[in-house]
Amino acid sequence: MLYSKEAAMQSTLVSARVPVARKEAAQSALQQLGLSTTELINSAFDYLIENRSLPTEAKPVPRTSEGFNSLLAECTLAVPWPEEDVDYRDTVRKGKQERYESLA
Repeated sequence: MLYSKEAAMQSTLVSARVPVARKEAAQSALQQLGLSTTELINSAFDYLIENRSLPTEAKPVPRTSEGFNSLLAECTLAVPWPEEDVDYRDTVRKGKQERYESLA
């Protein structure tokens, strides 16, 4: 550590704004690791002090047409579409109504 033992014994409150979903995902990951948010923040500060930089972000996966087609297939739903010309809003409304009724 690059700070004195005396300074390490004192503590201060750190406050940050993060998206709720990110906080919940991080808390879940920390819980699985048996760590606390305090340990995460102290670790991040130690990393910054020692390296004078932030941890590198994950490198983006190169995009390929195969990868895109695979992703598209995973997130596409087959929607029955009538042959006659209809307003898509009616089809969406009907689908929502059927799902709502199935909850009853």
